Amino acid sequence: MVYPAVTLDSTSIGKYYYGAPPGRPQQLDINLSGDSDKLYQGLLSSPVYLSSLGARIIEACPDIGVVSFNHWHEGGVPVGFFPDATARTFQWVDLGEGPHTRQVPGEDGMNVMQFEWGYYFSP
Repeated sequence: MVYPAVTLDSTSIGKYYYGAPPGRPQQLDINLSGDSDKLYQGLLSSPVYLSSLGARIIEACPDIGVVSFNHWHEGGVPVGFFPDATARTFQWVDLGEGPHTRQVPGEDGMNVMQFEWGYYFSP
């Protein structure tokens, strides 16, 4: 059985994104459980609703730069803070090299795929 969880992460933004607004280094992960079909046909398929929830959290927590609503098996949708003081869902992009992705050397010597702030990949 999988249970929902909420975690706070201070490393993901700097590791997986470039061009993030300064001063908001934390990512809040809201890990959901339940029927993935129902989650993706409901909550996770509504960018307006996710943006609204994410914006309320980001407004109340000045260190949070991104809120990620995830399903343990299917990935998730991030909502981020932008320099114009808005919160929006990120746009999905393919993993391949392109205008919104780049590879950088990681701390362990392995390359890490980074996404431009506002873009993401989830399976």
